[in-house]
Amino acid sequence: MSNEPVRTHPTTEGGTMNPRFMWKDESSGAGDCHALYEVDGGYILVGDILDGEALAAVAAVGQDNNSGIGAGETGIFIKANVIDRLRNA
Repeated sequence: MSNEPVRTHPTTEGGTMNPRFMWKDESSGAGDCHALYEVDGGYILVGDILDGEALAAVAAVGQDNNSGIGAGETGIFIKANVIDRLRNA
């Protein structure tokens, strides 16, 4: 039995996922856009999946700061302007 905490997150099971579009990369066209969505209790980021080398680098920094990448988690890259807009929202 694992000692890892049980994580809850939005899911489509039971119809609980109700994403609300906030904004996308300011330089994108239609489709393939880095974007931010709000859901009950959090946010969903749409971006580029990190490759193994980049994910390992993030995991190492995370472990050094007691914030590793857990089972079922991954890293994504999104353009700065998508998150920077939160500072002004």
